[in-house]
Amino acid sequence: KAFMSCWSYIIPGLLVYAAISYFFFRFPTLLHPKKKFRSRLITAAIERKGVLHVSHRGGSREHLENTLVAFRHAIACGTNTLEMDVHLTKDGQVVVCHDDILIRLCGLQTNIKNYNYADIPPFQEQVPLHFSTNMAYDSTKEKPEDRRMPLLREVFEQFPHVLINIELKHPTEELLIKTNELVKEFKRENTLIW
Repeated sequence: KAFMSCWSYIIPGLLVYAAISYFFFRFPTLLHPKKKFRSRLITAAIERKGVLHVSHRGGSREHLENTLVAFRHAIACGTNTLEMDVHLTKDGQVVVCHDDILIRLCGLQTNIKNYNYADIPPFQEQVPLHFSTNMAYDSTKEKPEDRRMPLLREVFEQFPHVLINIELKHPTEELLIKTNELVKEFKRENTLIW
């Protein structure tokens, strides 16, 4: 009898829980109002093209990835968003680069955080594409100044009205602070996804 009276509380409780869960699943904005996370730039980009076209690392098969020349080419081809990765160098510079270990890009088995920005070597002549083991980009096609990793500051200066998606690679408090300082300095709060 005690077992049956226990179920007389549990079953109705489960039914009420299921009904409430279903109700808030169907109408989540009753608890949490829908956030307006889109900036005017994102909205305009979507309205103009119908989609948000993101150039991942600027297009690593067409130019050296995460370089200014790659980003310029992506914009010329009609992209409305640049995606890039950032790291922090030994001297506290926010550098645009995907890999933390420089073996694929520069041929060095060392971490980017061990270099001052000025000491980071240029890209090696054949840069293996990150997504394909059989393909490499011939960086000798690029001018010497385009075979280097740019600073995030340079990207912000050269593309002030382009939506940018930044991924903080191995985020530390210092990288977060330095990136945020650049975002504020260049007033990129509404033209940035990070």
